[in-house]
Amino acid sequence: MHEVRVYQNHDEGTLWWAEDDLGFTGGADRLADLVASIHEWADAEGVLGVLQIRLVAAVAETPAWEPDRFPAPVEPPTHGTEAVRVGFALSGV
Repeated sequence: MHEVRVYQNHDEGTLWWAEDDLGFTGGADRLADLVASIHEWADAEGVLGVLQIRLVAAVAETPAWEPDRFPAPVEPPTHGTEAVRVGFALSGV
């Protein structure tokens, strides 16, 4: 399996960007264009047959933890990213 991670950009620049561990980086304003670029790159690198594209969704910032609001001890929320698997049909593979 070879994984390419896709992110939605909430800052300036393209709306979508992607990266992997082999050095691929790319971006596009349309997700379909980015996926097409990933497929083209994966085919050239010989990893198209084992390609997985993973959409990485950012978790919204949680309000400050206030322990006195809860009747029992509660662990503070964690912050980070949550991975979501996205499947794409590959034709001609």
